[in-house]
Amino acid sequence: MDQFDAFSVFFWDNNVHVGGRTYPLGQVTVDVLNLSTETFDRLCDSAEAFDRALDRMLERRDRRMAEEVQAKFNAAYDVILTLPVFRDLELDEGARTVFTDLRDTPEAWDEAMREDTAGGQLLRAFAAKVSCLPERLNNFRGQVALMLEYFFEDLPRRDSAEYGRAFDAYWRAMVTDGTKIYPFQEFEQSFPAELSFVPMRHPDHPNEFHVAERAKFAELRFFLYTDFYRALAHGNAPRRCHNCGRYFLLTRGYNTCYCNNIAPGETTRTCRKVGAHTKERREREGASPVQQEYNRAYGRLKMQRSRRKKDASEYNREVAQAQDIRDAYARGELGEEDAIARLKSIGG
Repeated sequence: MDQFDAFSVFFWDNNVHVGGRTYPLGQVTVDVLNLSTETFDRLCDSAEAFDRALDRMLERRDRRMAEEVQAKFNAAYDVILTLPVFRDLELDEGARTVFTDLRDTPEAWDEAMREDTAGGQLLRAFAAKVSCLPERLNNFRGQVALMLEYFFEDLPRRDSAEYGRAFDAYWRAMVTDGTKIYPFQEFEQSFPAELSFVPMRHPDHPNEFHVAERAKFAELRFFLYTDFYRALAHGNAPRRCHNCGRYFLLTRGYNTCYCNNIAPGETTRTCRKVGAHTKERREREGASPVQQEYNRAYGRLKMQRSRRKKDASEYNREVAQAQDIRDAYARGELGEEDAIARLKSIGG
């Protein structure tokens, strides 16, 4: 039986199987990035209330306080069970009586009250995972959001090679500048897991089997980082919608800056439809001569690709070349006439 501090998932192909559901790699990361402020506040408040109650009980070693501590834990646990991953697992319900069970077992109680015993250390480690969960989730969300905004947003293509290049830039920046923030800590992205390999029946096709990697994690954040980086390696990545601001998952090379959810203020139209029209209108109204020439070059390339006159590699290369020319002009590295002439030669 899974527990919130020791649970298993199964990785296969471009997917992760959690409890009874299968997600594309990166989707659980997206769901965590999109956690509502209300849910996050409830998690923070309930975890803090539990931590305060537990500290009082451990300080006084008063059995009568076990009921209150258990109630505070259960309130936090109710929120935890709504979080991505945990909402899909059948978690052991024994945690809902762990403190009252200790109270009713004198020998176990005495051991748990002391920090220098195995039972005492186990209890405190268990409690710390609840108390620290909001901060660790917030750190994960902050790190991934920063990485996506500053290193991934302007990529010319959306594939595993480009994600690798962006991750390399992020890694080098953290190795160089991260020491200014954490001077005594070497930057690394290493997360513990217990791995095994098992046969797995395909969730939708019972006669198909896969070699699946079963990974057991001791903390939610260890799984989330693994999900995020495995997604990048497979060509999937979260992206923030340019219309509604929520994150969505780009899978294997698909490139758009708008999600497919209903747009704010709309009843049927999606951000993809609303955003594309808005962007096109703004570009038409305020496009410079170089931007207009870029739009024409991009249109030529798109037409050639749709008619199979260019393969994906050539198309992506020439789109990236056009973007480089446009961006060089914006930075003042190319004059207007030179930039326009170069753009006219693309896709001609």
